[in-house]
Amino acid sequence: MRNILVFITLFSISFVLIAQKSSPSDLKSALDDFIIKEKVEQEWNEGTWVNYKKCISKYTEKGRLVETIEKLWIKTVWVTSYKRTYTYNAAGKLIEELAQDRLQGKWVDNTKHTYFYDAQGELTRELIQLWIEGKWENQYKNTYNKR
Repeated sequence: MRNILVFITLFSISFVLIAQKSSPSDLKSALDDFIIKEKVEQEWNEGTWVNYKKCISKYTEKGRLVETIEKLWIKTVWVTSYKRTYTYNAAGKLIEELAQDRLQGKWVDNTKHTYFYDAQGELTRELIQLWIEGKWENQYKNTYNKR
């Protein structure tokens, strides 16, 4: 038996999981043990649980989150309302997180996070932009330094 270390980023939160599998080829199986593909949130309302929100996530074969779709419970049906799309560079680092709203049956840009890394692959900067009147406008910038 070998321990396989699994790194998962979910909703901008990173998790480190250790799965015991017989060989590295079982990585896909290890990821399937931990990946959350659907989450349903419910609220307690007048003595009963009522659906509120559902998040459906899609992953690459390597276990990287590539899309999350959020649906809201409206009366008796799930209505798609929000989507996040994640893009990675060749080294597997998250470089963009795009948030879109579902309006009148179409995806409309909302917010974009762009991530920058140094030559060692360490996160150095995050740029947050909002889609305003047909173009991306800078909103915030975060700078990261390990020193």
